[in-house]
Amino acid sequence: MNGKIYGLTEYKGQYQIVDIFAYATQGLPGIEIIGAGKLARSLKEKVIYFTRWHGIKLPLRRYIVCLDGTELLPEKVSYIYLELPFLLILWYLAGVLPIQRMDDCLAFGKLSSDGGVCLPDDVRPIQSLLTSFCAATGEEIKTFLDQDNDDWPGPILPLSDILNSKLNIKKIAPRSELATILSLNR
Repeated sequence: MNGKIYGLTEYKGQYQIVDIFAYATQGLPGIEIIGAGKLARSLKEKVIYFTRWHGIKLPLRRYIVCLDGTELLPEKVSYIYLELPFLLILWYLAGVLPIQRMDDCLAFGKLSSDGGVCLPDDVRPIQSLLTSFCAATGEEIKTFLDQDNDDWPGPILPLSDILNSKLNIKKIAPRSELATILSLNR
């Protein structure tokens, strides 16, 4: 099985849409993340932890998830918002997500150790980037978000419905640029 999703990287407050493609085979079971350099291991372990935390059993397959175009990114680019799309593409390949295709979807978010998803406080720069991206490519991109936004360029796929859980939004004291946590209830 094959899949593709769009994700976001961030560098000095500027976002960039990147392609993430993946496939699953009957080879030696495991998860490989290609294109994320030194952060690949951390991404993989976080996705495994998050999957286990939610009690999801993945079929024993070889899962390969690739971040495309990383050679064009600045050396100190942040992959923090790629955690959610990596998780979603893996769950898609495993047949966990009730969705037909993901090649026209965008996801961004940081997975938290309490089973939640952290989103940027201000999504307006992402909204602007997505508007430009859709105009340039002629694509209509669906976005995984927790709430409707009338100004958002394209359909919204509610995270709470996709993950079959109710999301509770909590504000936290910002230790970083992330200040909204979406906790997934079991």
